[in-house]
Amino acid sequence: MDLPCEVVDVALPWDLHHPKEAEVELRRILESERAAGHSDPSWAIEILTQVARAESLQGKLREADRTLLEAEKLLPAAKSLAPKLRVLLERGRALVVAKSPAQARERFMEVLRLATEEADLPFLIDAADMMARIETPKKRHEWTNKALEAAERTTITRARNWRGVLYVRLGWHFLELLQLQKAMDAFAQAESAFKEQGLAVHVVLARSYGGRVLRLMNKIPEALELQKGLLTELDRLRLSDALINEEIAECLQALKKTDEAERYFAKAYELHSADPLLSQQDPMRLKRLKTLGKAKDVRA
Repeated sequence: MDLPCEVVDVALPWDLHHPKEAEVELRRILESERAAGHSDPSWAIEILTQVARAESLQGKLREADRTLLEAEKLLPAAKSLAPKLRVLLERGRALVVAKSPAQARERFMEVLRLATEEADLPFLIDAADMMARIETPKKRHEWTNKALEAAERTTITRARNWRGVLYVRLGWHFLELLQLQKAMDAFAQAESAFKEQGLAVHVVLARSYGGRVLRLMNKIPEALELQKGLLTELDRLRLSDALINEEIAECLQALKKTDEAERYFAKAYELHSADPLLSQQDPMRLKRLKTLGKAKDVRA
């Protein structure tokens, strides 16, 4: 599943799509904060959990485990519940990456219990969203709706900022069920939420997901025009996206414009190959892109 950057609801300047760079920056911040000599270790726990998240996204699971152990040792001195919730969440996320969903579920359910007791909606939404990732399709839908209901009914910015991502997840759920109009509606709601937040790139991505729905509705020329326009917009922002290139390639392939499709398949393969999680979760997709794009193995 392709998603925009998930919400990082801590006040730290990093992007989930660039975990290696994030780890370096977070460790720099950690050393700077340590030098300041804070008495409450909550700040250190917060940063350490995000270092661990960056490490697990790189596939560095042993390092992530050591970092989380370091954070856990500081918990007894923390003056609020938030650090414990953060550790539980990131421990669960690392277990998801390690393909241990049963153990991850225990951590997420504990976060849900504690966050419900404390009426801490941002943590409740985050944990519900993670539950949606590891459950069966039916339960996945229920967890996403639970998170969305919480995000829609609150005025807390950190919680409301989840709406776009959750609508995207809902759209992909409907897409998997081939409920195409429901998927289109969910992606439109995601686009609206991202606009409200002023997230221009996320708006582009939400539109791109709607373009995929158009392709599956067999509205190929319309889908192709949309995706090419979005690619132009990203070029203007000096950005690139694997999915948009992939969708353009699929549209061209469907229109039997094989030669033109080839370079877009190759570009999609190049960009997708930079994502270590996709390489683990969907290797056949990467192989197909490489073959259709006649691309060299950029991971070698």
